[in-house]
Amino acid sequence: MFGLRFMLAVYEVSGRWLFRPFAGLVVIYFFLSSARARAASKEYLNRVWSHTILSDPQAPSSLRHRPTIWTTVRHFFCFSEAILDKLAAWKGDIRENEIDYVNKDLFEQRYRDGKGGLWITSHIGNMEVCRAIGQKQRDFRMTVLVHTRHARNFNRLLREVDPRSNIELLEVSQFNVASAMLLQKRISSGRFVVIVADRVSVNDRKRVARCEFIGKQATFPLGPFMLATMLDCPVGTIFCVREGRRFRMVIDDLPGLQGSRRGERDRVIRHAVETYAARLEDLCLRYPLQWFNFFSFWDQSD
Repeated sequence: MFGLRFMLAVYEVSGRWLFRPFAGLVVIYFFLSSARARAASKEYLNRVWSHTILSDPQAPSSLRHRPTIWTTVRHFFCFSEAILDKLAAWKGDIRENEIDYVNKDLFEQRYRDGKGGLWITSHIGNMEVCRAIGQKQRDFRMTVLVHTRHARNFNRLLREVDPRSNIELLEVSQFNVASAMLLQKRISSGRFVVIVADRVSVNDRKRVARCEFIGKQATFPLGPFMLATMLDCPVGTIFCVREGRRFRMVIDDLPGLQGSRRGERDRVIRHAVETYAARLEDLCLRYPLQWFNFFSFWDQSD
C-alpha cells in the first residue's frame, strides 16, 4: 500500500511529467534484474515480427524491422506508460470522449438491458480505461476478477481515490461452483464481470486448451469459458489499446456459450477459446508493444 500510495501521490502532485522518471527507474531495474522477462519479451516480439513478415508484410504493425534489444526496452517502457494510464483512469482523468469504440452499440445494448454479463479480456492495453464509461453512468458497475491477493490493496486504493468507485477487484484463485454462484449474484444485480483469459492460473493448470497463436501452439485457460457456460449470461470479448493520445476499445460478441447444452459444451468452449485467441492475436500483431505478458507464453510447463 505504501508503494501504491506513493505512486498515486506523485501523479496527483505532478501528473505525468514527474511520474515518468520514477516509473522509468522501476522499469530499468525490472529490465536489468529480470533475465527471464527480457527473454520472454524478445521471444514474443521476434515471433510477432516473423509471423507478420511471413503471413502479411503489409499488415499494420509497429514492428517493421527485426526486433533488437532496444525494441525490448521500448516494450518495457510501454508497460510503465500503461501504469500511468491506470492511475489516470483511477483518478478519472481519462474521459469517455478520449475513447474510440468498435461495436459500441453492443456494449450499450447490454448496459441498457440491465441484466449484466461477462466480458473476457486480456493483458493487452489497459482495461482500467473502462472506468471512464462510469463517469456519466454512475449505476454502471463492474467486477474484475484477478488471481492475486493484492486485490484487497487495490480495492482500498480505489475507495480512497473515489469512494463512489464503480469498479471492484475480486480475488478468485480457481473457478468452481462456489465462485460461479458468487459471480452469478453480481451479474443478477446488473453488474458486469470482467476476466482475463491469456494467463493460466497456478491453481488451474490442468484445465487448459492448446491452439494456434502467432504461429505456434500456445496454452490458454479453459476456466473463463467454462465459467461462462455455468453463469449462462451474455458473453463477449473486450480489449482496450492506446492509439497515440487516444484509446481504442474493441468489443465483440462471443456467441454459443450462453444457453449451450451439456453435451455440446466441449465443442462450444473449444470454439470460443480459438475465437478469443484469434482476436487477441490480431491485436498483438497490430499493437505488439502493448501485450504485457513478460513470461514465455509458448512454454508454460513450469
